[in-house]
Amino acid sequence: MVSKEKNIHYHSEEISKYFGRSRRKWDDYYPSERWIFDCLARERETFGHVLDVGCAAGGLGAMLGGRFTLSSYTGIDINPQAIATGREAGDLPPETRLLVGDVVEDASLASQGFDMVVNLSCADWNLDTAGILAASWARVAPGGVMVVSLRLTPGASVTSLAQSFQYIHYGDDPVPEGCEKAAYVVLNLNTALSMLSTLPETRRLVAYGYWGKPSATARTPVERVLFGVLAVERDRAPRPADDPVQLDLSFPRDAWLP
Repeated sequence: MVSKEKNIHYHSEEISKYFGRSRRKWDDYYPSERWIFDCLARERETFGHVLDVGCAAGGLGAMLGGRFTLSSYTGIDINPQAIATGREAGDLPPETRLLVGDVVEDASLASQGFDMVVNLSCADWNLDTAGILAASWARVAPGGVMVVSLRLTPGASVTSLAQSFQYIHYGDDPVPEGCEKAAYVVLNLNTALSMLSTLPETRRLVAYGYWGKPSATARTPVERVLFGVLAVERDRAPRPADDPVQLDLSFPRDAWLP
C-alpha cells in the first residue's frame, strides 16, 4: 500500500550547500539517469519546456542546458534556501524560473503543460509518492514525457518514515545529532509499474535500473535496492482504458524475484 500521508517540507541547509556545487554536470548524474536522457534525446529534436520537480538548486537545468536543446527550464522545490542558491548560480539556461513550492499543493503550475517533467530523487524522498507522481503527470503536455527515479524492490513496499528513512547529510563526516530525516521510500516493482502504466494517456514506459546498496545515511530494512529511472510517455489524445501500454524495461533478470 502506498502512503497517502502529507509530504514533509525539508528545511535543512545541507540541501542548498550540496546541490549548489553538485549534480550540475553530466558526469555528476547516475548511469541510469544518463541512459534515459540519452534515449529520449535520440527520439526528440528538443526537450522543449522542462519542469523539474524537487529541483533543489536547479542543477538539472544546468546539466540539460549544457548538453541538450531545450526551450525553457522551470524548477520547483519546497526548500527556500536551495532555490535562493540556484537563483544565484551562473550556469542555468537563459529561460529559467525557480519557484518555492510543493508541486502537490501549488496551483500556480496547474494549467501549464510541459514537454518534459522530471522528478529525480523526489518522489521517493516523500511519503505521498503517488500524489507527487500524479501532480507531476498532470503537468505533462500531450505528447510529452515524465522522467522519474524510484527505489524498487521485488519484495513488499516500505513507505513508513519510522521504518525507513535517510539522514539529510552529505560527505564522510559522522551524521550530526538532530540531523533532519527524509523518507526513504522503496516501492514494490509491480506496484510502481502499475502506478505509472495506469496514469491517463500513458503510451509507453521506458526504464533502466540496476541493483545497489542503500545510501550509507539510510536506515531501512531493505538490504539491496533496484535503483530505477523511468520515462513515461503521454499520448497526444485520450486512450481507451483497455489499450496496451508499451513497456521497454532494462532491468536485471532477477528483479522480478522476491
